[in-house]
Amino acid sequence: MKRIIMAVLAVLFISLLVSSFTTPRTGSIKGMISPPNGGARIWATSKTDTATGLIYQGMFLINELPPGTYTLMVEAIPPYKNGFKEFVVVNEGQQTDVGYIILKK
Repeated sequence: MKRIIMAVLAVLFISLLVSSFTTPRTGSIKGMISPPNGGARIWATSKTDTATGLIYQGMFLINELPPGTYTLMVEAIPPYKNGFKEFVVVNEGQQTDVGYIILKK
């Protein structure tokens, strides 16, 4: 069962990655979570938009974001606490790499 879930997540992650190359009027955000198993989901919010993405082996990608400034929130898995990264700028046709978001206990 765990292998099936991991395979589904891998397919979703790859499809999100591929779709980022076909959407020129939007941008995307990618990054890593530390520890890799500490986050369940990631959210990107701005004044007008909200999007979510999956975390797979500590990596995340959120596609099809309108240009703007976002706050990222990692929905943590206990014993970790939610993590945040503010002032993430998304530009049209570009992928913003935020590096690591480190979760604390």
